[in-house]
Amino acid sequence: MKTRRLSLVILAFAIIAFACQPQPSTLTDAQKAAIADSAKSVAQEVARGVETLNGAAVLARCSADPDARYLENGFLYASFGAFKDSLYADYAMLEPVSYQIDAMDVVVLGEEAAAITESFHFTVKTKAGEEVKGQGIASIVVQKRQGRWQIIQWHESELDNSELEAALASPNTSKQPTMK
Repeated sequence: MKTRRLSLVILAFAIIAFACQPQPSTLTDAQKAAIADSAKSVAQEVARGVETLNGAAVLARCSADPDARYLENGFLYASFGAFKDSLYADYAMLEPVSYQIDAMDVVVLGEEAAAITESFHFTVKTKAGEEVKGQGIASIVVQKRQGRWQIIQWHESELDNSELEAALASPNTSKQPTMK
């Protein structure tokens, strides 16, 4: 009898515990659209920062929190600081960039998070005068932290980036890139 009663008490507590879990909020279409617009705005601000080689503008939208992740062409940066150093090293070797987002799609993950996928093309010119054209894809996760939308995960891959890597590593460039 004690075992049955104890089992019933445990079952009752389990049911109550699950029933008290916060229920997922249902977002209206207007709320989803506003979240998607906020996410797109972050991606567009980053694109403008890339075009003008404004590292501070790019990094202003990136979270420096330890759980943020930055990946590029199959390489995972060890930290936000490593990502920042690589970004500034690359920008030091380039002239302003032509960077165009070709397509962008946003998936709203919740009230304070969204995932963005985009395709883009670019033309870069090194300070040594080499011009390289390319295209790529990116996936970005933005989350509202401390009251503002920040990138917490960024993965970018250029398609066949060997020409770009060769131009950046050329002995004619004014400054060699740092190791990522």
